[in-house]
Amino acid sequence: MASNFNPELFLDIAKKLLNIENLDEKGKFRTSIGRAYYSAFLLVRIKLERKGKRFGTEAQHKEVRDFLKIILIKFLADLLKALFDYQVDADYYLTKSVNKLINRELCERCITIAEEIINNINVISS
Repeated sequence: MASNFNPELFLDIAKKLLNIENLDEKGKFRTSIGRAYYSAFLLVRIKLERKGKRFGTEAQHKEVRDFLKIILIKFLADLLKALFDYQVDADYYLTKSVNKLINRELCERCITIAEEIINNINVISS
C-alpha cells in the first residue's frame, strides 16, 4: 500500500511542539502524545499492510496489536499498547487527575516509545 504521507513526520511534529513557548502547555502536551502514537501506529500498520494483512476500519488499533502477537512480535504490541493508552488519556480524559499526568516528562516518554517502535519496525519481515 502506497502512502502519500510519511507518518514519521508526526513524530517530528510531536518533538517540535514541545519547544514552542507560546502554546497552551496542556494542549501541546496532549497533541504531542497523540502525534507520537500515530506516527508509530501508522508505520506499523503500513508495514503489515505491505505484507498483505488488511485491517478493518473499526477496532484496527487492537487488530494491529493482536496481529503483532500472532506473528510473535509481542514486545512491539506491548509498546504500541502502552503508547495507545497514553494517547487515549491525552485525547479523551480531561479530568484534573489525568491533567496532572499530562506533562513534558510523559510527552518525552511517549516520543521515546514511538522511536523504539519505529527503530524496531524491521523485525516485521518484509
